[in-house]
Amino acid sequence: MKYGASLLFSILASQWLHAQIMRDTWAPVPANAIPPANVYKPLPRWVLHASLIAPGIVAGIAQGQNDVTRHNIWGYRYRHPYANERWWNSDSSWRIANGNSWTAANFTAFTKDKEHLNQAIATVMISGQMAVVAVWTIDDMKRSNRKPIGKLLLNIGLRIVEANAARLLAKRATIAFYDVY
Repeated sequence: MKYGASLLFSILASQWLHAQIMRDTWAPVPANAIPPANVYKPLPRWVLHASLIAPGIVAGIAQGQNDVTRHNIWGYRYRHPYANERWWNSDSSWRIANGNSWTAANFTAFTKDKEHLNQAIATVMISGQMAVVAVWTIDDMKRSNRKPIGKLLLNIGLRIVEANAARLLAKRATIAFYDVY
């Protein structure tokens, strides 16, 4: 039983954590307790802005590196002289990425080379940004029950612009970093 101690520790830790959560969640309510008027607590605005901008920066860096490895190979080689060319250069990595099996070509392609990994990172980050826009919209709807649909659509559009602006600025900064010639 090679992993017995770690298994036992993880079981005990999860049981303790579950007991703590249940103790705090299901505490007995006093008979004379007054229920709160509004149990909804809105998210701080800086959390929502940061959760739109941070994934945009990560997605922009990933897309910028893809552009650099496609169009400015010498700049990438200058900045990373010891990088494995079979990993980042799409001219030599396509043989690895397009394996013989269907699963290797479709589901695990992001593990094969830098281009597919950067595409996967950018896709996940942009999807996360759209989820944040949806959560923010629900947050706005809960804050005010009668918000006009036009104002709601305008807010959604402005948030998408903010997310894309962060991505495009980071992409441009990454391309400028590798522009050494």
